[in-house]
Amino acid sequence: MNLIKEFQGYYDRDLKIWFVPFSNYLKLHESLMHVIGNDSIRISLIENLPLEFLSNIEKKKFNFKPEGTKKFLTLDYSEEKEKFIYDIPPYMFLNLYSFQKKGIEFGLNKNCRFLLADEMGVGKTIQAIGCTSLYQEDWPVLIICPSSLKYNWREEILTWLRDILKSKESVQVIKKSQDDFKRGKSFYIISYDLCMRMKEKLEEINFNFIIADEAHYLKSRDAKRTKIIVPLMQKSKRLILISGTPIVARPSECFNLLRSLRPDIFNKFLTFAERYCNPKNGPFGKDYTGSSNVKELNFILKSLMIRRLKKEVLSELPPKKRQKVPVNTDQKIIKQIKIILSNVKIPDEADDAENSIDSAFSKAYALTGQAKINGIEEYVDYLIESKI
Repeated sequence: MNLIKEFQGYYDRDLKIWFVPFSNYLKLHESLMHVIGNDSIRISLIENLPLEFLSNIEKKKFNFKPEGTKKFLTLDYSEEKEKFIYDIPPYMFLNLYSFQKKGIEFGLNKNCRFLLADEMGVGKTIQAIGCTSLYQEDWPVLIICPSSLKYNWREEILTWLRDILKSKESVQVIKKSQDDFKRGKSFYIISYDLCMRMKEKLEEINFNFIIADEAHYLKSRDAKRTKIIVPLMQKSKRLILISGTPIVARPSECFNLLRSLRPDIFNKFLTFAERYCNPKNGPFGKDYTGSSNVKELNFILKSLMIRRLKKEVLSELPPKKRQKVPVNTDQKIIKQIKIILSNVKIPDEADDAENSIDSAFSKAYALTGQAKINGIEEYVDYLIESKI
């Protein structure tokens, strides 16, 4: 074991495992093979995919072919100036919990290409917004999210970036496929469904900062939304994927997230599936719904992902927190409400005036409930799909 120590190796008595820095791994392997020189002891190299991951994960410059294209693209972070957490806008910095600051720092260490997988209620949105504030040179930011969360993102951005945004008009919510991306905006918020219908417009802008909220919406390799959105994300210089839903139980569902973050390493599903999906022959061909080498995959994920459970940070969180959830409203009904209120007139007799106003307001109030129905249905669908 002296040979292992020569290569900066050490023994963990609890795990009963020898550890050696990866930078010395190949040299140690070669030396061990030379010293042993017989078949009585079997020494195996790390498999190709994890070996490639370990060899390339810290690279500041990498080349790849975005999905569906033939030309190589280079993302280069080698000449970038270091970013610091205390450069976050003052109002936000003063309201961040310490674990949220650590989440942002994790993102900075990954050049803002990472998976933010904290449990719901831990504050993933504010951490993602904090990261964007440090890379204003890469604005405008595209935020892709479920339709029911579009206005929530708008409110959060306007709240936390109040120190640096010029006005409320800096944030545009894309409502329908006929909308144009107005020039001069800092943030564009769009739903997954609209992304599919606005492919050409999105490709024209070539966003350098993308946030994909509830990124497990992209778990299916064959879904149309995946085939359109993943290439956009691969080409973006900064990419934050947000998902509070565990994804390791079925490794095939996390492949799209990995190939979005590091398309230079995770570029072939079959290579990934053979290693981590325990493939089996089924009646309709290969079945990749299983899992294998889970500990190894967990190690890979932790290199690109940060996840904290609510119970782990409970001591920092307030005992109870109320959240306002803005929802889409039916604009036709909103127009009806405005017409009713604008036509309210005060008659000469006081009693008649009171009855007339009460009647108008009661009708308008009832319509406000109807206007929210579709938006509430969207939000409930989101809660069910996310298993919240």
